[in-house]
Amino acid sequence: MKYARVYFEDVKVGDALPPLVKGPLQQIQLTRYAGASLDFNPIHQDDEFARAAGMGGVFAHGMLSMGWVGQALTDWTGAGSVRKLGVRFAALVRLKDTVTCTGRVIAKSEKDDVRLVELEDGNNIVLNKNGTVSILAEDGRELENHTVVIGAVISVKDGAKVKKGETFVQWDPYNVPILSEKAGKVKFHDII
Repeated sequence: MKYARVYFEDVKVGDALPPLVKGPLQQIQLTRYAGASLDFNPIHQDDEFARAAGMGGVFAHGMLSMGWVGQALTDWTGAGSVRKLGVRFAALVRLKDTVTCTGRVIAKSEKDDVRLVELEDGNNIVLNKNGTVSILAEDGRELENHTVVIGAVISVKDGAKVKKGETFVQWDPYNVPILSEKAGKVKFHDII
């Protein structure tokens, strides 16, 4: 699946992301990634060096694996919709390994015009055009109110306490997709 678009109404708790399979890993992929990332650490290129360092041989850059996870999410949610990605590196990826990226929706909610899908990593992705989040005082008074857009990642649960200066919503203000609410024909106006 390439650059799909998932709508809130279509997502169900328990839905699995389509698996993305990469591999078997070849040395040329590590060499290309080193060139793209400018990470020329010989531990990823030189088997003798990697063994001497106690690593048992060459292994993939951790960020290469993370990039594959990002691709799996983008293939599912659509280009420009992944705003934050967190991973925990649990094992090395070695030459000839095959990596399968998977995920599952563990919750979804809708409150005050904000539609969220919670993924296994604990983050919530906003799946509607706009909504708001507020910071409330202990007595319930609204101290702050912020608009959240589609693709924003909310890293706290509703009702959670946040500290001053804590980032709890992230999005890319330079890449806001436009979603149609109705089926129809697109017509451009004044677009060069």
